[in-house]
Amino acid sequence: MKKDPETVLFLHIPKAAGTSLNRVLMRQWPMRSQYHCGEHAQAAIQRFNEMSTKQRARYRLLSGHFPYGVHEQVPGNYAYITMLRDPLNRVASFYYFIRQQADHPLNADLSVAAQHSLCAFARETRQPIMDNGQTRLLAGDWGQVPFGACNDDMLQRAKENVDQIAVVGLTEHFKESLLLLGQRFGWKDLGYRRANQGRLRPQAPKRDEQTTNALSELNHLDLELYKHANDLFSTAWSKSGLTTDDFADNHPPPSRIKDLTQRLKAKIQNKFIQ
Repeated sequence: MKKDPETVLFLHIPKAAGTSLNRVLMRQWPMRSQYHCGEHAQAAIQRFNEMSTKQRARYRLLSGHFPYGVHEQVPGNYAYITMLRDPLNRVASFYYFIRQQADHPLNADLSVAAQHSLCAFARETRQPIMDNGQTRLLAGDWGQVPFGACNDDMLQRAKENVDQIAVVGLTEHFKESLLLLGQRFGWKDLGYRRANQGRLRPQAPKRDEQTTNALSELNHLDLELYKHANDLFSTAWSKSGLTTDDFADNHPPPSRIKDLTQRLKAKIQNKFIQ
């Protein structure tokens, strides 16, 4: 019996290689079958929920910075995918990303000290996405939980939800994550170009003990969640029988023209659905 098609729900955690992955995902379906939430994910999901069942059923990819739980309005079969990242590296990456963009909405919140110190930023920020942001999204939180109020119940809920995700990738093992996705969904074209990389971040940033402690305190639940995800990933990879040895030959990166064309199509699609 032929299996009904699945809608893939890409739970895109900010600064976890999601933009690079998203460009790979965009090549797997016609653009008309994709719903990308863009910068304002909550409003975009609200528009999706307000569509008729027939309209919602036409999409095969739902992608964005949304939390676990959006599947409740997805008709038919669905499968979540996501990428997690070492929590300390994720916040550090977010910090340098904010600093390099003068028009970033969080840039204006940086104090003089935070503009020059990751440690100061970690101690001063009150942005929920910096406070155990991966646990928040995977526990189903849209940001309603106040800064500093994440708890062990949220962590447990996040772990339980992660256990239900079809493929849990890791930024630190990006090629392996792509191969696991290809194996699970039958995708062949997995070549990629790195996207959304921070230009200001040192290639091998050294953190002193104070900075490490500040970042760890800010993301103590995410550290536990990441360990859980790492265990799941390691088990899935060992069972897969896959290897990255011939990745470059089997999955060459798309041409820059193709990559740019794809991004332009996605922007047009986003404007159309919004």
